[in-house]
Amino acid sequence: RGLATADQVATLSGIHYKTVMVTLSELTLSSYERPAALKVSKVSLEGQNGRPKNLYILTSEGASALRVLLGVRDIHAPGMQGFAETVAPYAMMEIYARAIQDGCQAQVEKVLPFGAENSSVRADVLVTVQGRLPTMFEFEQEAAPSDQPRILEKLLRGRRKTGACRAP
Repeated sequence: RGLATADQVATLSGIHYKTVMVTLSELTLSSYERPAALKVSKVSLEGQNGRPKNLYILTSEGASALRVLLGVRDIHAPGMQGFAETVAPYAMMEIYARAIQDGCQAQVEKVLPFGAENSSVRADVLVTVQGRLPTMFEFEQEAAPSDQPRILEKLLRGRRKTGACRAP
């Protein structure tokens, strides 16, 4: 996704939180030798207590460095503009990291095929607790009241067609 908080990085990598914080902070600094690989944005979810979290977001320079270092061509900086486009991917990462931390299987942007016509729905996050049906989490960056029927239909279609989702 190209973004994460220090808590999420520590949870998913198993690296000590303080080490993660120092490393992420260093990657936000630029110098004459190199541009910053990450930028910082403050983010919090509705109802979340405490100060907003620092969300570390991959820059285009950081993505370029990763493409070279990892030999992976499809690494790109997220093209997010403003709070609405930042909070949805942050929430997706929160669900994903917490599910992994709790020992669940979790997948981001999981394609769920159904039917004979190559139809599918894409779950923003799909979490499976052992012995239960998977739960699909869907996030909308901004949704007008007029979009709510379309969003609900997408979720219900996923439930009917894949059998892998619980309705909201």
